[in-house]
Amino acid sequence: MGSIRRTTAGGVLAALLLGLLVLVGGTATATAAAPVAVPSATFEDVGRALRSDPLYVDPKSQVTLTPSQQLQLRTAITGAGSPLYIALLPQQALTAAGGSPDAVIDRVRRAVGLPGTYAIMIGSSNSSYGFQARSTLGSVGPVATAAYQENLGDPAGTLLQFTDSVAEMAAAGELSGGVTVPGPGDGSLSDSTSSAGLAASSGSAVGALAVLGGVLLVGGGATAGLVAYGRKKSRQRNAAAVAAVRRTLDEDITAFGEALDQLEVDMSDPRLGDEGRADLQEALDSYEGAKAAAAAMTSPEQASAVTSALDDGRWRLACVQARLAGTALPERRPPCFFDPRHGPSVKDVPFVPSQGAAVRDVPACQACATAVETGQMPDYRVTQSSTGTQPYWNSGSEYAGYTQGYYRSNTDLMSTIFMATMIGSMFSHSHAYYPQGGYGDGASYQGGDQAGTGSGGGGWGDSGGSSGSGGWFGDS
Repeated sequence: MGSIRRTTAGGVLAALLLGLLVLVGGTATATAAAPVAVPSATFEDVGRALRSDPLYVDPKSQVTLTPSQQLQLRTAITGAGSPLYIALLPQQALTAAGGSPDAVIDRVRRAVGLPGTYAIMIGSSNSSYGFQARSTLGSVGPVATAAYQENLGDPAGTLLQFTDSVAEMAAAGELSGGVTVPGPGDGSLSDSTSSAGLAASSGSAVGALAVLGGVLLVGGGATAGLVAYGRKKSRQRNAAAVAAVRRTLDEDITAFGEALDQLEVDMSDPRLGDEGRADLQEALDSYEGAKAAAAAMTSPEQASAVTSALDDGRWRLACVQARLAGTALPERRPPCFFDPRHGPSVKDVPFVPSQGAAVRDVPACQACATAVETGQMPDYRVTQSSTGTQPYWNSGSEYAGYTQGYYRSNTDLMSTIFMATMIGSMFSHSHAYYPQGGYGDGASYQGGDQAGTGSGGGGWGDSGGSSGSGGWFGDS
């Protein structure tokens, strides 16, 4: 581990110094020569560039980064402690790959030919760009989706947060085979940086050299500061998300506890019988388990353990209530879609979960079903998240774990209902792609791609498929 840290620090400093040298060269070139036509790149060109520099910004990319943003991102990538390659590509890359974003990132990975985590952006504007991430070392889909949703319209913010998340996963041992990534090579970076961005940088070569001298004096301290700042921001975002979700969970737990108190029954009640007593004990245990899981939460995804316990407990409570009333035991159904605190659903009703979505059948308790059938809006669960006050199913990525716990055993419900909502994008375990809403294939990319992705055949662990050497990004 010590050798990795020393190598990483050296690579980070090298990235800083080389980035400043690029600024010097870019300034001199901009003042000495007129702009020239930028040649089109192939996937092989991208792979070649990424093998020497882990950040590639195609000269024709519609999404651009300033020189300072590129420098900060290179610093973070090189200090991630795990191989990470990021490419910003023009819209033509999607066409060159047959219209499949899966194929684009797969061709980039094949062209690089090295294990690691890959992220690409394809698109024409900061508010509607394609972002996709995959890894041969583990699952990065959830952190990719969170990075995008928490930095809408900010490509640099998305990439920096994603890079920081990869670094945290590597430090936690969640990405196998973590090693220092290759830093920029000895050659020119003109193929892997935006020539327009470099030409726009202000100041003279002398000024840039003065800055370089400052970096030499500051050394690794400046590098550590950049990386530490990004990680601090990530921790702050995580803490805010945990706090918001925990408040929601506390309300759910309290509501369940109040329902248990209203039973006014004990284990000796003859109406229960052995099975009824077992149900009551399971309900009580679920209540205690939910409280413990909520208290131990360190990430919003861990809310699934809490809501899973509440779902089990609510059904057990319904069984106890039926035994006490002398009625038939309830069917094991998912919780009420409109508010899981209502307990198990009794039937499905047609509903549009989000604006523009198709009508879908959702599970509902009797009160909510009656409301829908009479043209009324049911009493639905409202939460507070990064997207504001919303119905929980539109509350954003923080509530993915919350929802998964309640509906974990209902794959049809998860795929047909929640995929149409804001939190649905977090249910992709492998990659995120925007803006076309392709929510991934659920594989870990240590095996094979799902059929139909157009990725050139084979999974990330083999050598099949094409590297895309003939796929020109240009119009010619």
